[in-house]
Amino acid sequence: MPKFNKVTKVDTNNGSYKIIWKKPRGCDGVCYDPNFKKEIWINPKIKNSKWLLKVLADEYFHSCFWPIDNNEVYAYSTNLADLLWKTGFRLMEGENEKLKIKKSKKKKKN
Repeated sequence: MPKFNKVTKVDTNNGSYKIIWKKPRGCDGVCYDPNFKKEIWINPKIKNSKWLLKVLADEYFHSCFWPIDNNEVYAYSTNLADLLWKTGFRLMEGENEKLKIKKSKKKKKN
């Protein structure tokens, strides 16, 4: 399981959202309607770093652009996670479990 800072608040154009590190029912992440409660719930037991990156992006986009269709948000967050992953963003163990950037090794072509 990747180690990471469990951020408890994020600022968006819709105000500040509280981040709750508990598994939402039936999924790995959820962003609530900003008119109801400004909370994002993230499953803290996500084992795949790339999936965690995607879920964080997805819920963040929901918090910023609440009216946008879920399929569009899914596409945006997946594309962003893919881009960041391809450029080498990784979670890795470090002092005080701080997020560090690790460059991915390029595969040799035969």
